[in-house]
Amino acid sequence: MITTSRDPSSRLKMFAKEMKLVVPGAQRMNRGRHEVGALLRACKANGVTDLLVLHEHRGQPDGLIISHLPFGPTAFFTLCNVVMRHEVPDIGTMSEATPHLIFHNFTSRLGQRVCSILKYLFPVPKEDSKRVITFANQDDYISFSIHDQAGHAGAGSHGRCGVALASLHQHGPQAAVPERRLRGTPGPERPPCSGGCRAALSRAWTQDVGPVQPEIAGELPRRWLGM
Repeated sequence: MITTSRDPSSRLKMFAKEMKLVVPGAQRMNRGRHEVGALLRACKANGVTDLLVLHEHRGQPDGLIISHLPFGPTAFFTLCNVVMRHEVPDIGTMSEATPHLIFHNFTSRLGQRVCSILKYLFPVPKEDSKRVITFANQDDYISFSIHDQAGHAGAGSHGRCGVALASLHQHGPQAAVPERRLRGTPGPERPPCSGGCRAALSRAWTQDVGPVQPEIAGELPRRWLGM
């Protein structure tokens, strides 16, 4: 399920529509004035497996929450340099086939955790699917892009292995996504992130990011929760 923060701008609404095309089988829901707790209860009652919440700042998409239901984990991402489909010249139509996934440089324990959160948003693709989504990690910024391939895809388990590509044509939105935080299910009933969890994540970010350390512990900004 994909939704937005309260009172979304036209640009955020458009981005939510494009994200619906990115994730096969996803549904888009107008946020209205619903609180996060009510959204979670509705999703759990209807068997929704993941809740994605998009946020913005002054009309520019700048945040993404991915929460796996019913028990988490939940990842908080910052979005930057977002480019939507209508901003790419001669982009053509966008396939809605289940994509093959390429993950590059997710080698640390934290990177593997983030990789798992992202890859299980997508069903297993068919071997002849020509749609490719790339998540490339560099200095803990995840570059995200969508392409259609011309050539042969040698797909392995869940579509993640070497893919021989003759050419790639961009057919979807793209963004840089620095990961911010991991914890359990959001909302009033969420389990707290333990001290050991916080320490482990802090050490991982210190090793991977170096001197630039995003916040790991603490409360989510109130504007992200639409309060």
